[in-house]
Order: sequence, then structure tokens, then C-alpha cells
Amino acid sequence: MNQTLVKDLNGECQSNPSVNQDYKTPDDLDSQYYQNVVDNDALFDSDAALTNSTDTNALVDTYRTNLMNKWEKDFGEAMVKMGKINTKTKGDKGVEIRNQCWTYNAPPNY
Repeated sequence: MNQTLVKDLNGECQSNPSVNQDYKTPDDLDSQYYQNVVDNDALFDSDAALTNSTDTNALVDTYRTNLMNKWEKDFGEAMVKMGKINTKTKGDKGVEIRNQCWTYNAPPNY
């Protein structure tokens, strides 16, 4: 990771443990994330690893350049596809819907 970014994040995390994954355009839904990966400004090792494979590196480069709005088109198609996934429900389906996303629900008191 870019050492300047590391220093900035370490300073910011002292007062705020959550940071934007895309610090350049945090309020925009855009393809800047992929440019950040290429610039070594990705926050996670898994993000940086996208450039280690020829398959994923090609996607990073395609989305980074965003020719003909490729990223927006693929993102939109993925959202439609995800919207067709059946909704998980409580009950005997073997799933748990968390009341708070960051922790498991407490076991029921029977």
C-alpha cells in the first residue's frame, strides 16, 4: 500500500475506526476504486491481489478505464441479478437474519 496513505489512515483511525474504502470519491458510485487498486491505494490485501492474476488484472484495467461506461453497465446488471435472489426468512430454513449485522443474535430463551 502507498505509504503516504498508510500514514494518513493511521492518523485518521485514531479518532475514527471506520474509513472510506474509496477516499478519492467517497460519496460517488463510480469506478475510482479500480484506479485506487492500480495506484496501490487499496485498503485490503484482497483488493491489491486483484492485480496478481491476469484474469482479474484485466478486469481492473477494463473498469479503471471505464470505456463506454463498462463498469456502470456491469454493476447495473449485477444489481438486477442480485435482486432476483430469494429473500432469506426467519424460521426453520437454516438461516439467521441478524438483528445487528456485526454480531450473531443471542440464542432464544425457551
